[in-house]
Amino acid sequence: MPTTLITTPTFARHSTRPWQILDAAGAGPLRPCEEAALPSTELLKYAAEADAMIVGMDAIAAEVMDASPRLKVIAKHGVGVDTIDVAAARSRGIAVVCAPGSNSRAVAEYTFGLLLSATRSLGASHTAVAAGGWPKLFGPELHGKTLGIVGFGRIGRLLAGYARAFG
Repeated sequence: MPTTLITTPTFARHSTRPWQILDAAGAGPLRPCEEAALPSTELLKYAAEADAMIVGMDAIAAEVMDASPRLKVIAKHGVGVDTIDVAAARSRGIAVVCAPGSNSRAVAEYTFGLLLSATRSLGASHTAVAAGGWPKLFGPELHGKTLGIVGFGRIGRLLAGYARAFG
């Protein structure tokens, strides 16, 4: 039975569906550390059992691949593979995949939230109210302002949509 080593604590945090898919595929998920990223020494220890890895920000270097003789695929839980030695994987016949767009909405929402927070002094308001105050903090309205977006990929387009909704 193949084993999928999961090193990221955020995998399937909000849904049981990914676990069901792995179970149905007979991919035997192994998740040795649920609360934090797997320490590198532990990663090397568990790597020997892995046919597949679902990783987060872990550094997957050649030494990890060498410790994983059955490894066939490294899947990045998110976007970008800059923490994975792709050349080393390629030379060993190990596929490297990621999930483009998987967190685009979350990043765009967070960015717009920061824009609102900075413009409307939400942090200062919260702190004052929590301390028993009721401040009259003012800031500019977003309506009618111009937002510059550097890059117009998935995240930039979503952010532009949120900005349009605010006028």
